[in-house]
Amino acid sequence: MSSTIYCNTFSLPTIAETQAFTDILAKDKLTTVVRVKEHFAVNHGQHLPLIEAENLQFLADHTIPVPKACSAFTDPKTDLRYLVMEYIPGQTLKKLLPSLELTKKTKICNLLKDAFAKLREMPSQG
Repeated sequence: MSSTIYCNTFSLPTIAETQAFTDILAKDKLTTVVRVKEHFAVNHGQHLPLIEAENLQFLADHTIPVPKACSAFTDPKTDLRYLVMEYIPGQTLKKLLPSLELTKKTKICNLLKDAFAKLREMPSQG
């Protein structure tokens, strides 16, 4: 059913469970990310590039803080693609930023700057 890249002791959500959940974390024209069960976020859509799971693993291997990819697969019945990731609790920066004091905003900007610097130092995969 899937190519597992990272998985822990929790049972991965099924396609039916993913489609039944209404806790939408993000949505655009091509994909939707939903929270499924307590431990997972699932990105799904017909145009989702499954290489995203490998990209997440590559970033994690280079100490960039990203969610762990658990599984990436295509449903043969619908051609929908799924990327199952660990769910990281918290608020999005978009929601949180307006309410923060300047010192906290500065700290977040410095953390982002450091993460982008790490990304620029990483070797190209071609």
